[in-house]
Amino acid sequence: MASFGHSVIVSQVSAVLEAAVRAGLDRGALIAAAGLSQGTLASADARVPFSAEVAVWETIERCLPGEPIGLALADVSFDADAFGAVGFAARTSVDLGAAFGIAARYCGLMNEGTETRLAREGPVARLVDGPRSPHERWPRAKAEFVLGGYVILGRRWTESDWSPCEVRFQHVAPVRTEPYQSLFRSRVSFGQARNEILFDAALLAKPLKHADPDVAAYLCRQAEIQSLAIRPATSLLDLVRRCVERELPNGAPTVTAVSRQLEVKRRTLQRRLAALGTSFSALVDEARREVALRCALKPGATENQLAFRTGLSEDRAFRRAFRRWTGLSFAEWRAREMAPRVRSHGARGPSR
Repeated sequence: MASFGHSVIVSQVSAVLEAAVRAGLDRGALIAAAGLSQGTLASADARVPFSAEVAVWETIERCLPGEPIGLALADVSFDADAFGAVGFAARTSVDLGAAFGIAARYCGLMNEGTETRLAREGPVARLVDGPRSPHERWPRAKAEFVLGGYVILGRRWTESDWSPCEVRFQHVAPVRTEPYQSLFRSRVSFGQARNEILFDAALLAKPLKHADPDVAAYLCRQAEIQSLAIRPATSLLDLVRRCVERELPNGAPTVTAVSRQLEVKRRTLQRRLAALGTSFSALVDEARREVALRCALKPGATENQLAFRTGLSEDRAFRRAFRRWTGLSFAEWRAREMAPRVRSHGARGPSR
């Protein structure tokens, strides 16, 4: 079962989908099985429920039973662009230790359901990457994809053909272990407590061929900003608000869809919201207002863009809602809010 309320960056899910299509699977069927839509996947920096990614992996496994498909997909789609700013920050790091360290530091930005840890224990380094909850298990193909991907990228980025000391998986041993030996060229253990890679700690100092410290530092700052935007939800209201906001570009969110994401019954969710003094429709309206006011201040923002972003059917519906929220038209509110900014910039005088 996927972690309650956790989300994952869209680019990560898209990379898996594209690789699965190369393997001969139907993209539309995978998207439908995950309960997603083409619109949801349009923005690489958007987020979708972690349970949707798990559903994609489970569907891939059902379509290709018994195959080490995760290892095969890692070879063609586990790359920097699958992980947004974090992926490119790792790719431009000084050495392999810095790259793996960035992956560990920002694992929650890529996937809130994941825990990534890098530790050095004398001559051996340990990279752990698996479910945040100790009671959960990833689909076999996902675990193969992640650990296989780390080794594949580690070799490509350092331009060295190194092998781990040992690779450990939580899932049970498959019938065929030859593909694991072919990729890792080391001892592979199954039925373990964690998904992890053990390797020579000296490899942490291996320089990366794409190293660019200034670019890596900039991308890490961007990752910090993005991490603040997805700070962990601390209450049911926060979880519902976040689910609603993710669904807005697809139209009017429904209580059925959100309750499914949160893995609770629809009536249970409605009852719990009522006990907190609110309702699902009130939270939808609140989310629309927050998104509209936040996006209205962006350069070049238009009513049409905001109507789409808030999930309202047309510009007219957005205009009515915006006036109800603010007492002003979109143009009037934007002019009022932007005026202080213009004055403050003008007060500085010309630069010298």
